[in-house]
Amino acid sequence: MRSLRYARYWALFGVIMTLIVVYLTLEAPSGRISRIPHLDKAYHFGAFLCLTLWFAALVERRGYWAVSIAMLVLGVVIELVQHWMALGRSAEFLDVVADAVGIAFGILFSLLIRDSWLQRVERWLSPR
Repeated sequence: MRSLRYARYWALFGVIMTLIVVYLTLEAPSGRISRIPHLDKAYHFGAFLCLTLWFAALVERRGYWAVSIAMLVLGVVIELVQHWMALGRSAEFLDVVADAVGIAFGILFSLLIRDSWLQRVERWLSPR
């Protein structure tokens, strides 16, 4: 974990965002999300990009592999649960691919900046 003044709050917010993503991927009826074909892949990409950027900002660079694996496992588990549930959602391999691409971009963006973006936010928030 990075040395962040508000690390617990940042982590809690990350968990809340993850729960929202899980809810939207499992409980939201699939027909209401979009009528544009394959737009859900963009949603998967965006959600996993954001989650990866968030959690990568919480850990040191050496922990990026763990964030990547955790995010990929989350994506696979979501698809497996969609397959097992009978609520109008279906598991799709391309959803996992979109998740993985979002994860890869999240790690790439995190590697491109020297400091964690959350460290920058905390420096901005701290009184001088």
